[in-house]
Amino acid sequence: MQSTFALIDLVSQRHAVRHYVRNLDPESKVDWVASYGRIRTIDHPGFRLTYVFESRLGFTAGFFFDDEGDFVFLGDHHTFKWFIPGNGEGIEFSLGHCTVLDWS
Repeated sequence: MQSTFALIDLVSQRHAVRHYVRNLDPESKVDWVASYGRIRTIDHPGFRLTYVFESRLGFTAGFFFDDEGDFVFLGDHHTFKWFIPGNGEGIEFSLGHCTVLDWS
């Protein structure tokens, strides 16, 4: 599964990761991410299955998948995800603060 790509920080490299996992189902996305470090799961009743990724350098990122199979990232004080509108540019938004950010 690995390529010349080096996944060090899932959150800061999320746009590059999107390129590699774009057409994968959630289980395959987890397998792809796990090939660059360690994944553990948190299964809390009443909440979606949540994953914690730790890269080989020790950077961690929490995430789960929405109903469409897209990553939803968990930060210290926010939750956000990406999506690709019709023009292919990435827009991210915070689910916790209702903030819309254009990262294109």
